[in-house]
Amino acid sequence: MKNTNLQCKAIENSETLLQGISIVITNALNAPPHIGILFKNSYSSLSHKGQEINVRIDVLLKKMKILSSPCVFIEIKNHPVYSINYLQELFNSYLNQFKRAGTENTTCLSPIKLFFQEAYFINSISYNFIFELIPILKEQSLLIEAYSMFFNLKKNVEFHTYEFPIYTTEKIHDYIKIKTTS
Repeated sequence: MKNTNLQCKAIENSETLLQGISIVITNALNAPPHIGILFKNSYSSLSHKGQEINVRIDVLLKKMKILSSPCVFIEIKNHPVYSINYLQELFNSYLNQFKRAGTENTTCLSPIKLFFQEAYFINSISYNFIFELIPILKEQSLLIEAYSMFFNLKKNVEFHTYEFPIYTTEKIHDYIKIKTTS
């Protein structure tokens, strides 16, 4: 399995992120990381605890800073037809189809797969992990820029390479099982 990586621009605040749509990777150094989507300043995801819908970005970043959890934000090209508000509603409708990650082989990527299939025509069967989705998005010229926060980089480091952790479906389910029983 080939490693996937991205050049990330290190940022210190969310101002850069408030323009469009971004895939958000929290706990970015863990295998598995957690995946959600940011629409302007509203973050939504599916976790082992349930749905997180329209969480303000400042609330998410405050939590990630307290937890010292590295985050990656992958800015996606705006859709040529649909507005960001429509895409956000579409994603949230898919998110509402799931109660929480860990039930019926559901992961945090499940609503994201449905969203990208509907909005960007990316076949959801062609990938099962974020490290498989990113090369597809690159190939279709849908990535604009990648940003990172909370990576404990040396001062004045503007760019760095983020290497996606490689993991399996079993590892995801083991992680969810640990989280839901602790």
